Amino acid sequence: MTKNKTTIKKFVGIKIISYLYNMKNIYIIVVTILSLTVKSQVIDYQNFKTELFNKILFNKVNDYRKKKGLEMFKYSKQSELLISKVNVTKMVKENKFYHPKVNILDTVLKGKIINEYLKNEKRQSKIKSQYVGVDYGEIIYCTNSSYKTYDELAQSCLDGWLNSPKHKEILDFNFYTNKNLVSSCYILKKSENQFFCTFNMLSLGVY
Repeated sequence: MTKNKTTIKKFVGIKIISYLYNMKNIYIIVVTILSLTVKSQVIDYQNFKTELFNKILFNKVNDYRKKKGLEMFKYSKQSELLISKVNVTKMVKENKFYHPKVNILDTVLKGKIINEYLKNEKRQSKIKSQYVGVDYGEIIYCTNSSYKTYDELAQSCLDGWLNSPKHKEILDFNFYTNKNLVSSCYILKKSENQFFCTFNMLSLGVY
């Protein structure tokens, strides 16, 4: 009887392990399908999904930095709203391809980004946000509507930066503190066939 119970336990144990293994495989398959679905999403330029593009471009930059052994970024929604979107909107309105001036030392702007970062990291800074230093960088790109998918469009931006020595240097920059790195991006339609895109990077000197 004891032997039978042991056999049953072993059988049940094997079945559970097998089930978990299958579930893991199912999870991997689901993640792969979702990844392929995102990559294959065809762009409807009349109903452009800015948030989807931002996510894909951000992930591409992070993947690149990971391969280079560099510190990866964490996405900042506050930086997107206060810097990336503002800058690219200025460029489109003024019909100029340039780097709009950003007062990164502005206490309100800096405070919002830092507070968001600390909240997401579930920790507190030992110093007040107005005294915290910030390293800042920006790269911009002008692309067109000849790309079929969001993945191809985002790749065109990354390739453009990597093919430019100065822009590549910024993407490869390890920042002075080499920690607390956040970034954001935004794309906006300039004309029927052109888009302006910006990618903003910050290193927050919080402790």
